[in-house]
Amino acid sequence: MKKILALALSLVMAFSLAAPAFAAVPEVDMEGISSSIGSISDDASAAVDAAGSICDNLKAEDYAAAIDSAFDFAAKLAKAIHTLVHTLADIFGFDCPFCDEDSVAGDGEDADNGNGDADTGADDEPLYETAGSVIGAEFADKAVAFAKPYPMNVDAAYVFTAPTKSIEITDIATYNVKTVVILEEGATTGKITFAADAIGNYFHQVEGFKLIINNSGAPVNVVVDGVLSWTNHTAIANIGDYIEGPYTLTVL
Repeated sequence: MKKILALALSLVMAFSLAAPAFAAVPEVDMEGISSSIGSISDDASAAVDAAGSICDNLKAEDYAAAIDSAFDFAAKLAKAIHTLVHTLADIFGFDCPFCDEDSVAGDGEDADNGNGDADTGADDEPLYETAGSVIGAEFADKAVAFAKPYPMNVDAAYVFTAPTKSIEITDIATYNVKTVVILEEGATTGKITFAADAIGNYFHQVEGFKLIINNSGAPVNVVVDGVLSWTNHTAIANIGDYIEGPYTLTVL
């Protein structure tokens, strides 16, 4: 417990000591940074208070309350870490790994777009308007396989809205398909395999092409068994450039 308290306190102290250094970063909104540091401090203090409640409940031998306090502490510590990392992401220009949005919204509130208005995301480009196949609850927790498909003229070849055990696509060829597989929120899967049998896997070089967009909330194991090529028979290099979202890669 002392180590947890020390960790939470170190987050606050690290930002307190580092705050003057932000003055050396060009084109940085110092007023925004000051506000962010205040949020980090508040969130970290809330986590410390929650940790203290665990100790108090254990001393009082109120174990049910201690368990409740432990869950409360976990949630508040996670929020404090998220706020810290997200602030660093905003300052140094990298994507926050804990969220899909560009800013952190307060509890029960929408993110502010800087003009005092809630950002509805209306200007965001939709992932797809047309899909070759939408795989939903009827295939939940099943292994799904596609042999020699040839989807044409759709934004997404396959969209999954429910979790599956695995997805296997063999000898796919596409024409004017922007994204091959989209995993929507909650549509987790064990692995996505691209297998080459008779004709191989060929993709049209559409602008903004993505092999996979993974919004499922969990990493997906991408298995390549054979060669992934463009329609001009050039092997796809840097596969990670065409995968959006968390993944691991296995090449057989």
